[in-house]
Amino acid sequence: MFEYGIYGCALHSELELPLPRVSAETTETVTLTAERGEAFEERIQVRFGDGYAELRTSFVRYTVFPTENRIHAEFRDGPEDVVCTLLNIPFSLFFLGKKELLLHCGCLEWNGDLTAVAAAKGVGKTTLVTGTAKKVHLFSDDTLRISEGLTGYGVNGLVKLTKAGYEAVCGAAPETALFQRADGKLFVSAGDIGMKVSPVCRGKLKNICFLERNRKDSAEIVPVAIGRVKYIYLLSNVVGISYFDGAAMKALVSMKIFHDIINEANFYRMSAIDDIGRTEENSAVLAGLITAGS
Repeated sequence: MFEYGIYGCALHSELELPLPRVSAETTETVTLTAERGEAFEERIQVRFGDGYAELRTSFVRYTVFPTENRIHAEFRDGPEDVVCTLLNIPFSLFFLGKKELLLHCGCLEWNGDLTAVAAAKGVGKTTLVTGTAKKVHLFSDDTLRISEGLTGYGVNGLVKLTKAGYEAVCGAAPETALFQRADGKLFVSAGDIGMKVSPVCRGKLKNICFLERNRKDSAEIVPVAIGRVKYIYLLSNVVGISYFDGAAMKALVSMKIFHDIINEANFYRMSAIDDIGRTEENSAVLAGLITAGS
């Protein structure tokens, strides 16, 4: 078994994965078993039941057992099918079964407080977060586990970037990557590209920023006060929400942690300059929010 540390868990895996090694501070142990499978689905399907959940795709199939702390994967082509998918919907279903939430966001840390940055696909969330991590600490790149007390756990030290995003952050073309996905995105070590990686394994969620692009000449951040808007923002950024069946959706919106986030975290809307060449200006505005009052 290979041992890794993700989302505050010790992951014992039959497959070798491009993930950080297990840290000293973990809440539980999760076992990943894997084998080659057959007869895969033509489209993504999620089934959420009592004590288990299933994710079926055209190239990998997962059965998740939250109460047993176990995830089983069947892959079509090879272990890389698991590498590309494990950290997203499978773990979202796993934590949902434990009444916790996996948010699709980048996350930054300052003095133990966490700021999550969520956005629609392609808006530039990762580029903004990694750019800001030159000023504050990168906590997690693409996903954040949120548990009781708004305690957040991430995947420390690993970043997923497009080649254009890499060049915007580093000022050069990619040289090395831990793994390259079929869609061209690169898994890279945050420390290798000059990011300040958070020294802590967990923190408390303080802010959630929902990122959008504008054609103005400056970036701005404004508070979101309306409860219904917060609800929609949060719901739309839960990992895998587009594929949840009725049972998964019902479980999500009835969880205490879902409503605790809405009631206790600070919600913001960030309007960023729509120019990847001005990432530094956008990052300065976000860093100002994160460090305010410190």
